[in-house]
Amino acid sequence: QESSSEGMNFANALIQWGQATGDTAVRDAGVYLWTTQSAAISEYWFDVYDQNFPAAFGHKTVGMVWGDGGSYSTWFSAAPEMIQGINMLPITGGHLYLGDFPEYVKANYAELVTNKGGPPTVWQDIIWEFLALGDGEQALRNFRANSGFTSEEGESKAHTFHWIRNLAALGTVDTSVTANHPLAKVFVKNGARTYVASNITARSLTVTFSNGTTLVVPAGKTATSGAYTWSGGNATGGGTVPTGSPSTSGPSPTPTTASPTPTSASPSPTGTGSPLKPVRYLRSGGGLDGTAGTAGTVNVAAANGNHDGTPTNPQVFTATGLTGTYTGGATAFDLAVDAGTAVGNGVQIRVSYDLTGNGSVERVETYRYFATDPVPGAERYRQTQGLLSSTGTLGNLAGGTVRVEVWNAIGGAPTILGVGNGSTVTLPYGS
Repeated sequence: QESSSEGMNFANALIQWGQATGDTAVRDAGVYLWTTQSAAISEYWFDVYDQNFPAAFGHKTVGMVWGDGGSYSTWFSAAPEMIQGINMLPITGGHLYLGDFPEYVKANYAELVTNKGGPPTVWQDIIWEFLALGDGEQALRNFRANSGFTSEEGESKAHTFHWIRNLAALGTVDTSVTANHPLAKVFVKNGARTYVASNITARSLTVTFSNGTTLVVPAGKTATSGAYTWSGGNATGGGTVPTGSPSTSGPSPTPTTASPTPTSASPSPTGTGSPLKPVRYLRSGGGLDGTAGTAGTVNVAAANGNHDGTPTNPQVFTATGLTGTYTGGATAFDLAVDAGTAVGNGVQIRVSYDLTGNGSVERVETYRYFATDPVPGAERYRQTQGLLSSTGTLGNLAGGTVRVEVWNAIGGAPTILGVGNGSTVTLPYGS
């Protein structure tokens, strides 16, 4: 995963949507994601807890986290501003977790300056907004000394100044005080606290903080008390104020529907004993056979460009003369892929169904590409990556043809694809 902060943007959206509409299940699911992910980010991207990074790594942050490690890099740039900044943007009130460790914020920024050989020259707004969570006054000086920068896409100078100027006054996030409301935070500067809460519903509410402080927040307003007192805004949502609101500034609460048991998106096909044999093995030579073969590999050509969604120099595997009854399920696949030490590769699959074998394709499914890691060894690319696009509908096969295309959507190096018995496609068909 590259931009951890984008995942947090989604969790933040769930919290706000649930709070605005009175849907406590959605709100609590968002809180569960927000608290769990923020802890994981501090652990694996910023390494502020248990010192997971090897001493020889030499960095205080990573740009990407893999299943088996991390790297100081991104898919798209070698610039320190982007390697470190990709896990900062977007900067919103839902991203105040980035300020849970103010000293780390300053250390992260210092490393960026060291690696860059000077102050940032791109994404200055994002990086100064991050710095403001550790040293608002320094971030404000940086902004005022170079306010002619180009704003990052989605940012504005008004937002950047608003964020930095407020943090210069309020200080840093105070994690020692929590609240019974998900849209609340406490800041501290020189020992003086400011209590902040936002009410996006149509009724007034009272927020209680863990040290006994209370704050009355009118409908649609953001209000503060303590070192700074202010109230403003006009953001009323639904008329119901959710009750039992958990805090996103303290330990993770137990949400009401945090971990629902998902229904199967790809049910196992029935009729595995039928003549059709739903499980098909990718075979060297381009076969898509009902029996496994000798384990082997084929090379999937380097992308050398962006071919997301468009098969380019693919490895093609085909099965013909298939007859079977559509079970109502979905295509499944399990491919063994390995990009070796290459950084930035993404392998992709498309499955096409010609139900009668007459050359007319009735159904095409293109799945999102799988970003391979730069560590030698096979990884599993499965349908759980999700559909990128689909056209047409499935139906019964009557002498039909199934075609599987595997190619690199991105990356400058080939990917090794397991064949014989290492990669399968399971068709949603029985006898």
